[in-house]
Amino acid sequence: MVSLYELASPSSRYPECVHGLLKEVSFSAGDVIHRAGERYRDMYLIAEGRLEVRQKRDGPELGATGLGPGSVIGEMGYVQGFPAPADVVARTAVRALVIEDDTLWRMQKHAPGVAIEFGRFLGNAVVRGESRGESNLSPLSIGGKYPNIHVVHCRDDNILNEVMKLRYHICWEEFGRYSPHLDHDKKILRDEFDDFGHEFVAIEQGEVIGSLRTNLAREGALGVFEDFYGMRASKNHPQRTAICTKVIIKKTKRGTPAYLKMCSEWLQYTMQQGIVECYIGCEPKLTPILGMLGFKRSGERFYHYELGPNDPMMLNLVQHGKRLARLAGLRSLF
Repeated sequence: MVSLYELASPSSRYPECVHGLLKEVSFSAGDVIHRAGERYRDMYLIAEGRLEVRQKRDGPELGATGLGPGSVIGEMGYVQGFPAPADVVARTAVRALVIEDDTLWRMQKHAPGVAIEFGRFLGNAVVRGESRGESNLSPLSIGGKYPNIHVVHCRDDNILNEVMKLRYHICWEEFGRYSPHLDHDKKILRDEFDDFGHEFVAIEQGEVIGSLRTNLAREGALGVFEDFYGMRASKNHPQRTAICTKVIIKKTKRGTPAYLKMCSEWLQYTMQQGIVECYIGCEPKLTPILGMLGFKRSGERFYHYELGPNDPMMLNLVQHGKRLARLAGLRSLF
């Protein structure tokens, strides 16, 4: 049985360069590191020793899975605050490296080279459970007609503040995700990409119900995401490349045309700006869907500090932009 925990091969190795950047903890044989049903905020990366994951399901144990160096435990709590799905017990003496709430963010700021290597390691070491299907923030399915939804390329500070409040609500209040950009006093989520981002906001009867942000590479620094998304290898970068991030939709409006209408405006704007390639990161379960729409893998899987494992994808707007913009326009629905 595959554990609901995030498993890596016992022979896998983590980047040695993280030593000195991560706090270390030790456990003795027999110590319970995680207990099923309890909540933990940190992830552990096993450096030495062996663990046992003991699965339970409303009754006796269902067997144990062994973990060794290079294994990661605790991601379900780290990203979304889920309770531990199993007991994790030290089989031998264990030494572990601690990944705290802000560890990956601090690493990106102060040691970007290490952050890129470690992010790619975690992206492949961590396997997310299928129980997270309900967390998808940007469903591609649509149903019904919503003629009152319109999308604006927004520069209004009041509307942008509502966008940041909606981000906060979805990230923290709905899904319990930690972000270093959460402002609990103002109840907003704002990051440095907002300084030069273009926000496409879905509005229905005066209410902000969704948003999508794009950043043109020529207008500001994208940091480690240039490497995570594989942008540096493109001859079009940075003058004709862009990224798309922070796609959110209010819970009651998911499954409506709002998402595709925002995509339509985003695609039309980027093409008008002479952008040739748009890059995004997506949950691995969505990779095949985006592949059918024309997106292609542009780099190695990596671990996003807010969202967990992400597959970097690129859309060639010369080949697919106009077709997808027409498809996403949904004119035939209204």
